[in-house]
Amino acid sequence: MQKECSTTQLYEWTANFNNNEALPFVTKSGLIELDELEKFISKIRQQHADSVRICFARFPVNDTPTAKILWEDGRPREGCHWHQSGKGLTQATIVMVPTKNFKLDEEFIFSADDLQVEDQITVLMPGIGDKGTGLNPPSPSR
Repeated sequence: MQKECSTTQLYEWTANFNNNEALPFVTKSGLIELDELEKFISKIRQQHADSVRICFARFPVNDTPTAKILWEDGRPREGCHWHQSGKGLTQATIVMVPTKNFKLDEEFIFSADDLQVEDQITVLMPGIGDKGTGLNPPSPSR
């Protein structure tokens, strides 16, 4: 799922992960369609990206970037449900962030700058905005 977010939003999502090391990591994998990946790469090439950073993130349970498509009885479909890991945060996911100025120093430490366009960052994460999270395994029974 490709999304535009503010730099503040991205840093909040990653802080939700980094500052909560004790929360369970139930996510086993995430799926991104090849077509979505190709569109993402095409867009960030136009923005002059030369690399991609992969960040770990958690979202506030009540502010996830995916739609909540419900069954007739009001339950979210399995692919639209985020597992709550604690502290009001979701299970972990990845967020791909375009970067520029890729560097490798003499200690083989990689670095780059997040690529911002007018305080917005184009990110890619598992899922399809109006169809589900793209995360496996499905959340436990409610």
